[in-house]
Amino acid sequence: PTAAQLVYIVENAKTGYEVVFTTAGGSTTAAVLNTVDGATASATNDQYNGRLLVFTSGTLKGVVTDITDYVQSTKVCTITAIPFAPEAGHTARLI
Repeated sequence: PTAAQLVYIVENAKTGYEVVFTTAGGSTTAAVLNTVDGATASATNDQYNGRLLVFTSGTLKGVVTDITDYVQSTKVCTITAIPFAPEAGHTARLI
């Protein structure tokens, strides 16, 4: 990311929506959303496309990735590759 993008990420990571993941179906290029801001993930396809996930716990703490696709029926986000699959209980901020 550019310097301006990094500033945006840092400034907004603390106030973005909290996301919790499930383990089933997750991989280094897919994240399965359990909740977003304390509620069930969106029922609208592509709702989170173009947004960033900033991981805030677990082995992924500090990792940032972008969402390139979201399928509401499975709650799966396609993401740019990250080092480890998100696991149940991992959290992130959606910005």
